[in-house]
Amino acid sequence: MGVRLRNLFLSGLAVLVPVVLTLMALRWLFGVADSLLRPLIARALDRYIPGLGILFGVLFVLLVGWLAQVYAGRWLLQSVERVFLRVPIAREVYGTVKSVVDAFSGGRRVLGRVAMVEYPRPGLYSVGFVTGAGLPEATSGLGEETLCVFIPTTPNPTSGWIAMVPRSQVRFLDMTPQEGMRLVISAGTVDPRARRG
Repeated sequence: MGVRLRNLFLSGLAVLVPVVLTLMALRWLFGVADSLLRPLIARALDRYIPGLGILFGVLFVLLVGWLAQVYAGRWLLQSVERVFLRVPIAREVYGTVKSVVDAFSGGRRVLGRVAMVEYPRPGLYSVGFVTGAGLPEATSGLGEETLCVFIPTTPNPTSGWIAMVPRSQVRFLDMTPQEGMRLVISAGTVDPRARRG
């Protein structure tokens, strides 16, 4: 009974932690935007209108997104990133969070080709993402090239495990990493390729 309760608790945490962190980040962002802009809005309009801070927070996020797509903006954002990566504690936190966000937003090809691997036992297959070449020790030990495959959990794909799989046992699927992620998050209830065309 105790083991089951612990597993239920850990499963609940795995689902809730990303949601809570996202909500906290959005609340913080909109709170900062609201507190910074409240005096300016009140001065310009002679009164404060609730909700304008949230609107300006959304506009700020859109502005940062636009900056990330233009040359001068990319240079500016990369300069800010370099500062973060030089500060000891911020470097670890920022680097980890950015890697996870890049992996699951499709910002970079961190998640490679979608594949099936025989896991957790022979005859059963899990959907995974080839993230790179396997370790040289795994390749030499098995006498065959291995690939590093990330197998995410459902419905929370930010957790999972890494498997070193012989290349001959990796079956590639005809779908993009984003489609593969939709398949994982939906627990197979939707056809991720239905949006094509």
